[in-house]
Amino acid sequence: MLVAGQRILLVVLLAWALVMIIPDLWRVGQPLGSVGFYANNDGLIYNVTGPFDDQTASPAWKAGIRDGDRLDLSKMRCLPYDAATCGSVLSALGGIQFAVPGHGITLDLASTPDRPARQVYLVAVERPTNFLKRAVLLLDQIAGILVVSAAAWLVWTRPGGMSWGFFLYVMWFNPGQSFQFYALLQHWPLLLLAQNVVGCIAQAVGFTGLLLFVLRVPNDKPDPRWRALERALPLIALVLTLLLLTPTAARLATGRRQGLGQASSQALLSLRVRSRS
Repeated sequence: MLVAGQRILLVVLLAWALVMIIPDLWRVGQPLGSVGFYANNDGLIYNVTGPFDDQTASPAWKAGIRDGDRLDLSKMRCLPYDAATCGSVLSALGGIQFAVPGHGITLDLASTPDRPARQVYLVAVERPTNFLKRAVLLLDQIAGILVVSAAAWLVWTRPGGMSWGFFLYVMWFNPGQSFQFYALLQHWPLLLLAQNVVGCIAQAVGFTGLLLFVLRVPNDKPDPRWRALERALPLIALVLTLLLLTPTAARLATGRRQGLGQASSQALLSLRVRSRS
């Protein structure tokens, strides 16, 4: 049986997972918006259409931003902390694709051979949607809620390494989407930053939980051949956490990333975005 401390932990983790998923049900009736551009972790803007059907509908395109423009990462950083600047950095470089319509961000663009350095203010406008997208979204959210709840029920009724490992994995990697949750957090940059840090930890724990589940299935008993690997799981989780935190830490300090951070940040950011979509 679960002891009191484990029950409290399970309830807290389940509540957090559901808080990320449930708000996206609102998107079935009210779509989110976008500022209409995508940039990589080095600040290079590679798409100024975004989720819009035509680039002329993109706020970024209307503001004169073009493919190949680059964000000035020496100015766009979270330290020293300024709420507006940090919020814009996290929105532009944090893998957040959507925003609440009307939400604005300020971009510092580096100079190019054709144009001088400049500052641009963008306001998110509602993105296009249709009945099929709304129906798929509704099914995704229902599936996400059911999967996470079922995994928590397994831990509650059959506690053990196998059930805990499965729950820790689906807590983050589940069918549910969390775009609305992250869009709302953009109004509070410190909360969004904290969520990004906790999210990195959750991903690392999720991967490790999946390994634990695989090692313990089907009878929740450790195989002597893999006992050494199971003992190494905390170390694996720690290494994964540090790798996933590298882009966020670099963005906090200087807005640039070097060495390991530059090599890993784009792949890890892409993984983070896919895992929540």
